[in-house]
Amino acid sequence: MPSHDLDELLDLADDALDEGDFEAALEHCDEALSVDPGNPDARERRALALGGLGDAEEAAFEWTGLIAAAPKEPRYLLGAANLLVRQHDDDEDALEEALELLERARKLVKKDPDLMVELELLTGMARTALGDPSGALAALERARAARPDDLEVQLELAIACFESARFAEATRALDALLASSPQLAEAHHLKGLILERRKDPGAAAAFDKATALDPYGFPRPTRLSAEAFDAAVAQAIEQLPEHARAELGNVTIAVEDLPSDEDLDGGRLSPTMLGLFQGTPVTERKVTSDVDHQTARIFLFQKNLERFAKDRAELVEQIGITLLHEVGHLLGLDEDDLKDRGLD
Repeated sequence: MPSHDLDELLDLADDALDEGDFEAALEHCDEALSVDPGNPDARERRALALGGLGDAEEAAFEWTGLIAAAPKEPRYLLGAANLLVRQHDDDEDALEEALELLERARKLVKKDPDLMVELELLTGMARTALGDPSGALAALERARAARPDDLEVQLELAIACFESARFAEATRALDALLASSPQLAEAHHLKGLILERRKDPGAAAAFDKATALDPYGFPRPTRLSAEAFDAAVAQAIEQLPEHARAELGNVTIAVEDLPSDEDLDGGRLSPTMLGLFQGTPVTERKVTSDVDHQTARIFLFQKNLERFAKDRAELVEQIGITLLHEVGHLLGLDEDDLKDRGLD
């Protein structure tokens, strides 16, 4: 027999969720469902607990069932979108699905300011992850207008400004955020990225602070000398498929610390990109054009690549993946083509 009635169990689940004790929350939800199988309030809390535990598949199953039973309940649409945005932020299809759910919810949350802020926040996060920082900024500005003191909204705005190459705005947002919330590791890391672009020695302290606050989220990168990085590039090239190595004869490979402001193309490209192709793809070259036959270049951005890898072996692997991606652009493939080939 359950030791509590349904309402008590739901309250206990809420308390556990608020405290971040997702295992306890899940236990209370399961006990509530033994009292009232299929209870939507218990299932909603169960989905939240599963998401908190990182069980995205089971959480998605719960949200799907809840939406099927009540397709016009905005909390369920937002819950499913939240799961997709936060646990699949590198999956373009999942992010597009999240945006579809959020658009379905938009007309349903107009009279609930709290849900509207959550909707705009998730929209901004999804659009940033999809490489649409201008769309992200529009959504996040709406969220900030409704809730100016929300720390997560402020942080996501700073991230979107950074991705849009609006570094001065990002710096102002981060300075204000860190003045009130110095414990935010991601804010320190982002400030380090901006300072690093300026060659400001304060970047190291910002990165160290982020690592101290969240060593798992912001581990110290694998740093190599210029000579050691060149050796890693050579090793990565040796491991490429023969057809890709042959195409590298049509380009020069240059290593830079970071993308320049010009490389970012007015915010169209991310400051954290790993590589860049410059030149005319071989499929678009014309015999009569002198410009088309100038040597194309592939840039590798050493500091970004080093941050991406946890050790030298992973760094060599990522250099190879980046080179394959840029060779794809040399051959005239766009981002969708590269994604279809697993090179996105």
